[in-house]
Amino acid sequence: MLKKIEFAILVIILFCTVPVAESLSNDLEKVLTSQKKWERLKQKCDGNYSYVVQWTSFAGFGAETTIIVKDNRVVGREFKTLKLTDGPTPPDQKQEIWAESATDLGSHKRGAPLKTLDELYQEARLVAGQEPSENERRYLKFDKQGLLLQCFIVDTRIADDAPQQGVDIASITLGAGDPGTGNGGKESIQLTDKDNGQTFKVTPGSKIQIRLSSNRTTGFSWNNATRSKKLKLSGEIAYNSEGPQLGSGGISTATFVAAKVGKGKIILEYKRVFEEKPPAKTFSVKIDIVEPTPDEQPETIYKAPNGKPFPVHWGAPPRIQTRDLRPLPAGYGQGSGTLARWIQENLDRDAAGGQKDK
Repeated sequence: MLKKIEFAILVIILFCTVPVAESLSNDLEKVLTSQKKWERLKQKCDGNYSYVVQWTSFAGFGAETTIIVKDNRVVGREFKTLKLTDGPTPPDQKQEIWAESATDLGSHKRGAPLKTLDELYQEARLVAGQEPSENERRYLKFDKQGLLLQCFIVDTRIADDAPQQGVDIASITLGAGDPGTGNGGKESIQLTDKDNGQTFKVTPGSKIQIRLSSNRTTGFSWNNATRSKKLKLSGEIAYNSEGPQLGSGGISTATFVAAKVGKGKIILEYKRVFEEKPPAKTFSVKIDIVEPTPDEQPETIYKAPNGKPFPVHWGAPPRIQTRDLRPLPAGYGQGSGTLARWIQENLDRDAAGGQKDK
């Protein structure tokens, strides 16, 4: 009789533990499969890409960080605060926009960590490889390319809680990019020799690319003499020859990022760096960095879990959500109770105000 009881207990233990082990194995397998896809795509884009990390609160404020990677190394970081409501901005939630290049990475306290996707996959493997406790649940999400977006664990005892540990990014863009090139919807202007002495107006985070005639075979080269802290050179001044013949001239390209609101001047000097003589030529432009108007702000399209877009005037859905799963109103698929309430409230508000779904 005792042996039968022991055998029954053993069967119960095995029955309860096998699904957990299978779930653990499946999650880790999914992450490893996604990492293999990433390794192939990384080769195609030559290790050049960017990804976006977003955070929003119930109060209607948040932040967005764009991490820019070149040759598998982080070379830039862009940050901006988000205001998702029409009400007044509290004193402690002032707008903040900045951009970091390779020369000042990590100089700001706010923003997502400076990590490559390889490092994020390493974190995801650790999270997917550990067994959540009875009060925890792990979440996985991948984009259409099969690349990892989310792999984190939350405590289910807390109804509304942000991810406690793991990876949580909003989107991935493959391809070359510079800080302020437009990966995050930034403005870009291109200047040449004929723009010397002019004044231009841009918004924070914009890229100013300057292409100037030069000939390095003469010993002359364009050098940065900009002193403004509001305008930062991204990388080095590049040079491309226009012909294979000896003595052929070329084009020097300097890319600057408008870091913050204010006025500044970009100054480039054409000289032989080994000579203590005044520059043979000087290129300078005045840059007026101003806040974007509401019409210039790009509209963000938020989507339900099934991919159906929400009306733009609804703003951003709640970032912190309950961890239950239920059908969502109006054909938006399945999601949390928090999301269901938010959708229904917007539907009721639209119905009362006579505004139709876009």
